[in-house]
This record gives sequence, C-alpha cells and structure tokens, in this order.
Amino acid sequence: MVVSNESYEELRKRRMEENKRRMEELHLHQLTQALKPTKPPPMKRTQRRKIVTEMVEVRRSNRVANKPAPVFNQSVAQDSSRSTAMISSRSTAMIKAEGVRSSLGTEHPSCIKRLKGHVLIAYDMAFPTTFWKLFVLPKVDSEMVIEDENGEIHHVKYKAKICRLTAGWRKFVAEHNLLVGDVLVFHLVEPYRFKVYIVRANDPEKEDDLITRLNLEALSKPNLPFQELVAFKDFHVMVNGVCIDSELPDDVKMNYFKLCKDRKEFLHDCLPEKFYHKLVAGMIGEIVNIANEINNFKLTTTKEELDAWDNTLRSFSQMGMKVGFLRQKIATRV
Repeated sequence: MVVSNESYEELRKRRMEENKRRMEELHLHQLTQALKPTKPPPMKRTQRRKIVTEMVEVRRSNRVANKPAPVFNQSVAQDSSRSTAMISSRSTAMIKAEGVRSSLGTEHPSCIKRLKGHVLIAYDMAFPTTFWKLFVLPKVDSEMVIEDENGEIHHVKYKAKICRLTAGWRKFVAEHNLLVGDVLVFHLVEPYRFKVYIVRANDPEKEDDLITRLNLEALSKPNLPFQELVAFKDFHVMVNGVCIDSELPDDVKMNYFKLCKDRKEFLHDCLPEKFYHKLVAGMIGEIVNIANEINNFKLTTTKEELDAWDNTLRSFSQMGMKVGFLRQKIATRV
C-alpha cells in the first residue's frame, strides 16, 4: 500500500511528539545536566613565609670557648698566594722547556707537552695536533721506545688512529713521579724512538743544568770534513753549527750527499756566516731538482728551461754555493 506524502509527515510529527513526551517523563534532560562536568573552585593564593634572620652568637665547645675566634681571611690569602706561585712555576717550566727544545737543534723534530690533571690518571697521552700533522709518525699501531734523561728504556704502545701513547704510559708517569704542571719535551730521534726530557715545575735549577748540558752536547757534535765521512749515516748538513737535516726530505738529503760525494766536498761550505738555515735547505732542494733534470735531459727540453736552470744556479753561486760544475753541464747541452 502506498502512503501519501501528507500522511507520512503527520505520522512523523506524531512520533516525534511521543518521543519528546517520553523523555520528559523519564527526566532525561535533568540527568544530562547533572552529568556535565563542573569547574573546580579557584585555588587560593598563599603568601610565602618570610624568614627572619637574626645575628646570634654561635655556640662553641667549652674547650675553645675561651680562645680567640679563627680568622679565615688569612687562610684564603695563603691559598691565593699558593695558587699564584703554582701558576708562576708553571709558566717558568714552560719557558725552561722552550729552552731545552731550542737546545736540541733542528736535526730531529720535537714537541712540548705540559701535564694536566687528567693526564696523571689517564692511561694514554695525546701528542699536540701541530706535531703529528707536520711530522711523520707511524701510520699503524706500533711499539715506541721512550728513553729518559738517564738512558733508561721504556716500551709504550702507540695508537696511530688517535696519535696517542697508550699501554705503558701510565707506568712511565708513575715511575718518574710526574706531577701537574711538569712539562715534557719529546725528541723524535728515530722513527720509533723518543728521547724525553722532564722539566719539573718545582725544580727550575735542575732544568738550567739540563739546558747547559744539552748545549755542550750540541757543541761537541762532530762536524767532520767530507773526506773523513765513511757512510751516509755520518753525513750531516751543518749551517752555523746547527744541523738542518730535519729540514731536508730523505730523498733530497741522499741526492745531495751523492752530489757532494762526486765533488768530494760540501757544496755549501762557502756560504756566508749567519745565513738563514731554511734558505739553505731551500737552495739544496732546488739544486737537487736541477741536477736530476740535467741527468734526465731529453731532446724535448727547451732552451728557455736550460736558461732558467742556469740563472738559478748562477744566483746560488753568487751566494757561495759550489754549483759551477752543474752550470758547465748545462752549457754542454745548449
């Protein structure tokens, strides 16, 4: 049976009125109002308690009641003076360490390491960044030999990845009674061997004796004439009494030794006194390069290149370098 639209509307309205009446009989509206959450009452603000401080006499023991009260300013002043003295001694130790390092010369690289609190309890020691970046340290983990001032040998592990002395270092610290503020001078005399000089912060007089002894050793280093040299290990490039071997790469030093051996003399013997040693090292390196180019002479070598080599050697010759034989070789190839 089809219901018309009007009868449907009437039926819907009647049904809505019945539902509304039933809801009013059940008091559902009041229940929903009662279930709504209520706001909590506002909290009362309380004022903070004011603590009143009064100056009262401190109770003292009967044993010290009749004695004068202690003065703490004096102890503070003593601690301050002690700290100042420690800082001063540390600065003095660094100055002494620089003197020790300069006394070692430039034949082998060296660095300075001041001990801090954490170094004394740590199991390793890191080298300064500038040292391991500029100089060749072992590229793999290895065992380093550390020789102290008395010639005693200690074996310490070296960690190449972090550039630190590890196993055996703490034993070295304990046996030598190293303290905070002491300064160590590491002298890399061989690829796997350090000689260590200890500059103690509380014993500056001992370090003066150390510097004096090192200066005497440097002065007593043999500077043999070339004719008396037996092997390459005895060959040292000395400028104004200072060995500059550390300024020369190994291959440059070897090639320079061969040039001197062929001439049976040091090519830098006639340089003027007080000549800057780094300039000498640069000249030796350039002489070795030109000598290698002459020995490897090719037909493709241009006249401009030969002239440039000759001009460089002529300027070195005017300064005192004995390079005339190289200029003669260039002249035969022009």
